[in-house]
Amino acid sequence: MIFKKGRKTYKGIAAILLLLFCFEAIQAQSLPVEIMGGHKRSGVDVLWFRNFSSLKSTASPWLFFHRTRASSNYHGQTSFGVRNALSYNFKKGIGIVVTVQLLQSGVAAKGGIQFVKVFERASLFSWVVAGNNTDHFASADWFVLLRWTPIIKNNWNWFTQLELLSSMDIESNKNLVQRVRLGLGKKSWQFGLASDQTQTGNTNLIATGNNGFFYERNFSNFCFQCKQFKTTIMIAEQVTATQKVANRFNELAKAGQFDKIQDELYAADAVSIEPKGAPGMISVDGLPAIKNKGVVFNQMVEEMHGGYSSDPIVAGNHFSVAMGMDVTMKGAGRMKMDEIAVYEVKDGKIVKEHFFF
Repeated sequence: MIFKKGRKTYKGIAAILLLLFCFEAIQAQSLPVEIMGGHKRSGVDVLWFRNFSSLKSTASPWLFFHRTRASSNYHGQTSFGVRNALSYNFKKGIGIVVTVQLLQSGVAAKGGIQFVKVFERASLFSWVVAGNNTDHFASADWFVLLRWTPIIKNNWNWFTQLELLSSMDIESNKNLVQRVRLGLGKKSWQFGLASDQTQTGNTNLIATGNNGFFYERNFSNFCFQCKQFKTTIMIAEQVTATQKVANRFNELAKAGQFDKIQDELYAADAVSIEPKGAPGMISVDGLPAIKNKGVVFNQMVEEMHGGYSSDPIVAGNHFSVAMGMDVTMKGAGRMKMDEIAVYEVKDGKIVKEHFFF
């Protein structure tokens, strides 16, 4: 009875992760599919992982991993398996992960620690998890996926992939898997030599192998309309956030509260860019330096007679304002200054101001 309830729980978790796979796969920018032909078996392998969509400029800490493998020997015996994993990842690449595996023999659910690092031409994906296996014994897995694709020249690159899986349950039953891919790649496809090795058993391990060739194709933008829809939503969200900052800027500027604009709306690492050769004004980095630049300018002013700030014009994550002042400068007399100021907004804060005059 306990096992029946457990199976229902695992099936429920598996169903949720399967729905997540369908949702994320529809929106994924690419879908890699590998076909392998070996001397004992042939099969298809779909493996990918990606961060969830985020309307913010930073990537979501939630990451989804999916793998589907199906193979058959040359006597008609088939095997099929699906593994889905959902993880929350911290800044250093370490995360908390839950995995569900669906095999012909049953369902296995596990949880543990994950590590992910993705570079331009290399990636490392690994986790250590514990839970139950398909026989409902307590078991632990260590999984590593390492990929390296250094450039050769003229859009060609080497394709190297190493995959290791080590599983052991409470009865000391072991399942060790090593998969190696060595070959060449160009744009969205790769091909080369493939080797899958497996060792299973308790005290005496039984080794089996399958050696042959692989071909992998990366199907890009297979849901262009979904991607386009997501882009439209992101742009609309971006414009709304920028408009909110621009409206508050306009409200404070009309009241002459420029110090409050900097305190309330500027990012701590904001930059200020002045035209080259601007008399007495320089480009600076950081909010303290921007404030100090304002103090220096005010010390040069003998008398302020008036000024203006136009309503902002918003485009994407930028807005522009026409500004001017009627001022008497120390030692230079009375003059009128007019300029266009362009502001860049990120995460609800002004990160750059650029003046043109």
